[in-house]
Amino acid sequence: MKKNIEELAEGIFLVKEYISKDTAKFLIDAVSPHLIETPREYIYGDLMGENLSPPDSVGTYKNITDYNVSIDVYNGLLSSINTLVSEKFQSLHKVKSYFFSCMEPGAMNEMHMDNHHKDENGEIHVRTKYISNKSGLLYLNNDYEGGELVFPEQGLSIKPEAGSLIFFEGDYKKPHGVNKVISGTRYNLVTFYEPVN
Repeated sequence: MKKNIEELAEGIFLVKEYISKDTAKFLIDAVSPHLIETPREYIYGDLMGENLSPPDSVGTYKNITDYNVSIDVYNGLLSSINTLVSEKFQSLHKVKSYFFSCMEPGAMNEMHMDNHHKDENGEIHVRTKYISNKSGLLYLNNDYEGGELVFPEQGLSIKPEAGSLIFFEGDYKKPHGVNKVISGTRYNLVTFYEPVN
């Protein structure tokens, strides 16, 4: 079945039901017992890394069936999203980084640009390591309060259904952030893709 790609604003795309809610819940249940602290307050994660190319894997198998299946599903999702990003932006990409993200109450992501930054004078500069990267957020749940993905310049505040995918190029035209999670826990697969030179 061909899935509809909706353009929410110029260069910001949403695919509803990219995965089923059952698959999303399975990933949460399988991975969440293995989360570790990150340097960011109230944010935990697992299955994180950089520069994934087949036949590499997002993680190491354990003697836990559901966790191992979640690794296989995650590998397939990264490959699938990479193909979608490559087709939509008409340029071959590869997986740059990935992170199974868990944001607990109090967690937020300050306003930022993925591929650019502002200096102390407010001037925008390219992050040469990240230029032309694309960002992908696969939502695994939506039973939390707060935690909306916001794009102020586009007037967007987004909290899609579980299983939805949002992807975009994180350039200077799309500063974005995540509002503070008020209650519940926000689960996402956070991924980044870079053009293949």
